[in-house]
Amino acid sequence: MIEAPKDTAVVHRTGISEKVKHLMEDAGRTWNLSERMVLGIMLLPVVVALSAAIFSVVNWELYRWFTGSKGLALMEFVPFLIWYFDLILSLVVVRRLWVVRERFVALLYLGLSASFVLIIGDKINWGQTLFGADLSTAYAASNQGLQTISDPAGLLEEIFRWMQLLAGAYGTILPLVILRWKVPDHLQRRLSFLVPHYSLIPYFLLMFVWRIYRNIIFPIQEPNFIIVEYNEIMGLVLSMGFFLFLVFQLKTLGRMATRIMAVSPISIHQDLRS
Repeated sequence: MIEAPKDTAVVHRTGISEKVKHLMEDAGRTWNLSERMVLGIMLLPVVVALSAAIFSVVNWELYRWFTGSKGLALMEFVPFLIWYFDLILSLVVVRRLWVVRERFVALLYLGLSASFVLIIGDKINWGQTLFGADLSTAYAASNQGLQTISDPAGLLEEIFRWMQLLAGAYGTILPLVILRWKVPDHLQRRLSFLVPHYSLIPYFLLMFVWRIYRNIIFPIQEPNFIIVEYNEIMGLVLSMGFFLFLVFQLKTLGRMATRIMAVSPISIHQDLRS
């Protein structure tokens, strides 16, 4: 009896669904959460970005109320609050890394903490204090091509924009590279401290795409309220991504500390007291 040839498209779809199922199961085990919780984590940035876009089109007044020209200014306060939590968590991670003797990585996290300090400073307009200029005004002017590179405030804002692009690229591309190519176990452990888990890619991908659009494809546009405030939405998504990245590190380090305690409890207690 001659078997009918299998539909290659069906086989391909089945293969993809199996891979997705395997990745979700793996992510659930890694996070120590249910697959639904992991799926919620992955979809949250898309929900935030789409909701803001829909509000800006469907209900202009509500968008203005949430973003600050009228009302709560949630898009100014909430990202600042999350970046502040990011700073606290990063310093906790530094401490935990030091305890488990990952001291080179701990120094890298100190650098990350310093970058959070700069972001928080920008959010509270240190630029206005240090340079005598309002960074939001400088940002709008730079979009019109009116800001020269000799203006320190304009230069600082330009640096932040490219840093956001690099952060988005880092959190999007490197997890995919690690996912695609098998890495030795000893290197995998070290890289897990430095590269976001693939479940967090959406948080960085949105910023990556947005910054490609704003920095490269259409870098000079007449600024308007929607564009300026949508920058804050993307900043909010990125801050959430770093927050979850740091929470993930704390969970990982907690498991590492437990294993070390089982092997050498006296040494770990000495490190904790120091």
